Amino acid sequence: MSRATTTTYDDQIVSLLRQMSQLEKLTLSLEIGNRRTYVEGTHLNNEILSQMSYLRTFIFDIVTHIVDSNEILKSNDDVRRIFVQHVDGYIDYFPNKEGRCHLFSLPFTMKYMHAVTNNFPGGIFRKVRMSSIFDDIRSFEYDFFKRISHSFPLLNQLTVFNSIQQNEKRTQESYDNKKDF
Repeated sequence: MSRATTTTYDDQIVSLLRQMSQLEKLTLSLEIGNRRTYVEGTHLNNEILSQMSYLRTFIFDIVTHIVDSNEILKSNDDVRRIFVQHVDGYIDYFPNKEGRCHLFSLPFTMKYMHAVTNNFPGGIFRKVRMSSIFDDIRSFEYDFFKRISHSFPLLNQLTVFNSIQQNEKRTQESYDNKKDF
């Protein structure tokens, strides 16, 4: 597992993984920076999984940051097309022609999940103990924190990166009246 962003995915990681054709189980946690296209289901299948005929278990949490790209995926379904039932993910588009794709296997069995944004689809991730949230475009509102608390019931550490002020401020009294948070 790596929490650092790599820019050597295409040059080193893909070729290294292709050499591991006898693997039966692969756990991959990557944050990939400075690509022109997303690492999504079709790419993983064509570039890595097709070379691993013995692979039975593939657990992954992959975030791709694209820059200066005109690549537009029509929906979140495009990133998970190949895997259908055993994957989820979402896409963030930023106004400066940058994007972010977060793709992860289900059930999610890692203790760390890469940073999630307001587009995080939710779900139940009982194994995750550590993560972060960030969004450079929108503020984190009460409903988002509620979704995070439900999705990660055993979370021990959450780091927040956001400089956008909340739109919907709640008083302590309104928090006390909400038993579901």
